[in-house]
Amino acid sequence: MRVLLVEDNQRLNHELQMSLVDEGYAVDMAFDGVEGQAFAESTPYDVLILDILLPGKDGLEVCRDLRRQHINTPMVFLLGGALALCMNMIPLLVRDVREMK
Repeated sequence: MRVLLVEDNQRLNHELQMSLVDEGYAVDMAFDGVEGQAFAESTPYDVLILDILLPGKDGLEVCRDLRRQHINTPMVFLLGGALALCMNMIPLLVRDVREMK
């Protein structure tokens, strides 16, 4: 499974990356929203892990822009360094970006 991890905190990014690799995932890392979006546009991923508060372009903007391009990769959001593991919680964190125009 290929994962894109977009987190600007280098220590947290590295720790999450190491944990995911230890579990057998292939992980690409980006440190801002612009870089993360470029990765997501050019490479097929099974899941994107995005911090919401990113420099350059925040995680919600990245999500909206990717959805506009019909890139429907599942996304998990980081909020304040806490991983939103429960997919049922994501609608509580953000509105359905497919509805946003």
